[in-house]
Amino acid sequence: MKKEKSETSTSSSVSFPKGDWDLSIREVVDLGYLRFTETSGSTAQYLGSMQFENDPQFGNISNSSFAVEISYFSPETGVIVFQILDAATIYNPNTSPPFQFIFQGYCETDKLWGTAKIPKDFGGTGKPGEDGDTVSWTAGVHGDTRHKRSK
Repeated sequence: MKKEKSETSTSSSVSFPKGDWDLSIREVVDLGYLRFTETSGSTAQYLGSMQFENDPQFGNISNSSFAVEISYFSPETGVIVFQILDAATIYNPNTSPPFQFIFQGYCETDKLWGTAKIPKDFGGTGKPGEDGDTVSWTAGVHGDTRHKRSK
């Protein structure tokens, strides 16, 4: 049975997207994989980590792991906001806080998507004179070939 979304429906709920996700930006740049977990009985209800791909264009964060802070998740709307901690300042110590790998988006059963604020020139060319870029991002279930692009 297909689940349909309705703006008037108040009974639908979105589950937290726990598990492993293949994360991409700009529709063509595979960042690596994102892991989300859900805890019980802890002050931090949602936890995460990010493993960047072993890719020379990622500089000194290539093939590195970082903690991910989930600052907001709404089961009612599926909205999620998270940040890959410390990665931006290691990639470029001059990156200002608004562009330190902050992701805002939406969750569905097998897909996440939205916009991200990333350091200047990360994963492609940025706009001249800007401290960072706002880019699109998507994530599919880790290992699901429908979401994985060839290198």
